[in-house]
Amino acid sequence: MTITYGTTPKIVGVPVPVEKRPQRPALTAEQREEAAARRRIKQGSLEEDIAGWYSETVAFADSLSTRYGNTRDHYVNMMFKSPDKLRAAERKPNAYNAFLHHLAKEAKEQDDDGTLNAAQLSAAHHEQYKMLSKEEKAAFIEELVETRQAQQYGLRLTQRARTLDINRTTQLIEELLAGLQSRVGIQAMYLIVRSNPELDLEPLWFFTDPALEDYLRGTVRKFEPERIGILAEAFSVAGSDLFSQLRTNREKVNWLKSEIRKMVADSLVEVTGDAKAAMSYAQYTRDIQLKYGVSLVGWTHEKWCNPSDLGNSLPSLKTLHDALKNGDCMFKHLTDAEKAIIEQEYVNNLKNTPSTSRKRRSDAGRKRKHARIEESDEHDE
Repeated sequence: MTITYGTTPKIVGVPVPVEKRPQRPALTAEQREEAAARRRIKQGSLEEDIAGWYSETVAFADSLSTRYGNTRDHYVNMMFKSPDKLRAAERKPNAYNAFLHHLAKEAKEQDDDGTLNAAQLSAAHHEQYKMLSKEEKAAFIEELVETRQAQQYGLRLTQRARTLDINRTTQLIEELLAGLQSRVGIQAMYLIVRSNPELDLEPLWFFTDPALEDYLRGTVRKFEPERIGILAEAFSVAGSDLFSQLRTNREKVNWLKSEIRKMVADSLVEVTGDAKAAMSYAQYTRDIQLKYGVSLVGWTHEKWCNPSDLGNSLPSLKTLHDALKNGDCMFKHLTDAEKAIIEQEYVNNLKNTPSTSRKRRSDAGRKRKHARIEESDEHDE
């Protein structure tokens, strides 16, 4: 494991005091009128020059349209683009280049010597390109775009290239943090661990100040960067799946129930827009459906109750957890008709539910023991 520290920030500049601007002399009404007249003349000349330039630009765009076949507006838009955008537009793959790329890819797979080049492929298959449909050309373009993206973002890098990329990136991060530390006054730390088991990389810690590490080691119980780095690396290499790291069945059940409860609560807050919205399972119809006008759909478990009472079946809990995670189980707004039906059913159930009265105590009508004790205490007094 590697731990590095930032350098002491150096002040490379000092605030420049703002000089007090001298107060301008007050102008008379006649002077202000003359200045306004000069501004109007200047503005008129500017607008006239811009109008002339625009007329010439449109005329030039018309000539380009005649020579190259596109509309005038197309070339006007090109004139207002920066050179960088024009170069980016030139790199956009066209159908013919995509077709040649596809042929070259096939030729490379069949010709180990690599004797065929782009010119030969173009000459040999030029007529074939003319017979392609729009759908086939679009498919070749999509194939080329995917290939370019794979070359840019794919994981086909050597160990040396990966190491250089990590070194450059961490150096940039540390320089940015050092600059931020100098400008506004901050302390920071970071930890980098690998998630690819094929990558040869030890956990990397960085502290802007060694004193920050010493303070955390002495204050936070069991703050050991070496151990934390190893644990974080193991978790990351395992796919960052906390469920797979739990050992016992009880731990997995408790974790799933906790996640289910949290995701249901978060979904309710999101759909209602009320940060204080609280999930109610016992009074779901009254406190959720009728109050907020939403309903939870896609519940996969055979029981409808508080997640704490869902039992200990891992497959059932995992199925419900995955449904909530991927959006198959979520809150949705009720229509007015749906809400009216639910409300009517709720009212009918209340009417049909017999009222329950408290059971009569077995010692009703008789003095209770504590009452007799209180009376005896009064007599003693």
